[in-house]
Amino acid sequence: MQAHWTNQQATLFTVHIKAVKEKHHSLIIISDYLAHDVIFVHTAQSIISDDVQSIYPTVKRLNYVSDGAPQHFKNNKSILNLTYHQVDFGIPASWSFSATAHGKGAVDGIGAAVKYRATRRGLSGTTSDAILTPEDLYKFTQSDSSMNVFYMDQKRIKNHCEKYQLLNRWNRDKPEGEYFSLTTSKGKVPPLTKAPKIAWNKQKIIEWPDLHKLTYPNRAAKAELLSIAFENAPEKKYVVDEAALIYGVRILRLPVKHCSLNPIELAWAGMKAYVHENNTGFRLSDIERLASEWIAALDLPTAKSYFSHLQEHEIMCRQVDAHVEELEEQLIEDDEIQSYSDIEENEPDG
Repeated sequence: MQAHWTNQQATLFTVHIKAVKEKHHSLIIISDYLAHDVIFVHTAQSIISDDVQSIYPTVKRLNYVSDGAPQHFKNNKSILNLTYHQVDFGIPASWSFSATAHGKGAVDGIGAAVKYRATRRGLSGTTSDAILTPEDLYKFTQSDSSMNVFYMDQKRIKNHCEKYQLLNRWNRDKPEGEYFSLTTSKGKVPPLTKAPKIAWNKQKIIEWPDLHKLTYPNRAAKAELLSIAFENAPEKKYVVDEAALIYGVRILRLPVKHCSLNPIELAWAGMKAYVHENNTGFRLSDIERLASEWIAALDLPTAKSYFSHLQEHEIMCRQVDAHVEELEEQLIEDDEIQSYSDIEENEPDG
């Protein structure tokens, strides 16, 4: 019974390999290493690279396609490792990201097939057939000749990290300087235009007026320092504004969470509808072709109709805002009258 309650967990890392001429190949890595981190992914990439090059000796480049899971795929360390891919594994590579959890794909089917067969084995087999460890799952999965199965234990992953000096690499090649992440609204604020925050400690707040050459009392409290800083905070500047100024571009900013006022959303929806209606092969090449067809066929009247629709939507939003403001004033007035009536009712008789 004790063994039953101490079953170990296993990590399944599934890979669907697609080569030229519609050749497909399935690969699965089973491990007792449960941390889904960059070290695990880099070790798995070594297995994938070796397997692909052994099956397709003439391959010249790999392209990884995954979702944007930030813990082990879409992060600075994984991208840095990608620049070392040819040095590490003898073949250059690129990486394409899809939206996180964007539907099910071939890799999900590979994992589902393995889990289903393992579950059936546990339910229909004898006690000697029980799968209790990741090694047991690996041995059982090897019986499936339709996919290549590899076992990657914790020791192998640790040795791999030391062999390629991944920790030293990430610390040594860490980017330096100011990097700005531009969003659809503003972009990150340059350091000199940032106002101090209430959450800062007092010493950090003191550095702000010193940096801007402001005078303040020697024994000023934190609240006084913040007040001085807020009064003298410069106007905010954004990176995208500076870039737009060079090219004479005017930026129209939308209210937060008002994507319905963005014409790009209408164009995006139109293109997706066209791809959905005409996609029969379900290949990436078909999607790219259909998207290009829709973009090429987009004419001026259709593009203008997007803006006309948004202008009508903007008018409706303004009307709703005006109505809400009137309703809010009425509610406040009614609430004040009700409160006054309650006070009169509660007053004791003279």
